Amino acid sequence: MVLRLRNILKQKKTGHGWGAFIQLISQLSPVIWAVNIALLAPTAWETVFRDWLYEHGLYLSFTHFMLMLVALFGVTMVVLYKLGLPSFFSFFNSQFWQHDNPMAKKMEDISKGIKGLEDRMDKLEKTIKGTE
Repeated sequence: MVLRLRNILKQKKTGHGWGAFIQLISQLSPVIWAVNIALLAPTAWETVFRDWLYEHGLYLSFTHFMLMLVALFGVTMVVLYKLGLPSFFSFFNSQFWQHDNPMAKKMEDISKGIKGLEDRMDKLEKTIKGTE
């Protein structure tokens, strides 16, 4: 059962096309969201919220309603900045490191080169100390 679940959850290499498509959609979604909210907020005010608020004794104008939405959006952004963003980058970095990252290979090569240089320097230092 666990082995079958691991096979289901194993990530697949799909190439650059799918990732580029997802990245483009991700970059476009705030614009789509803003247009959607700009169209939806007045509609929601006129059809639902104004009458509901008036029935409950809250006499807000459309301007106050929009200011409340903007404030809610601002609070949400702060919470996501403080909690969501660090988690997003942590996950992104782990994924970036795992899946054929050319920089990871290059860093391993550089690390091996540095280790070789350190070994040569240690050997040279021992030789210099031995001749003194």
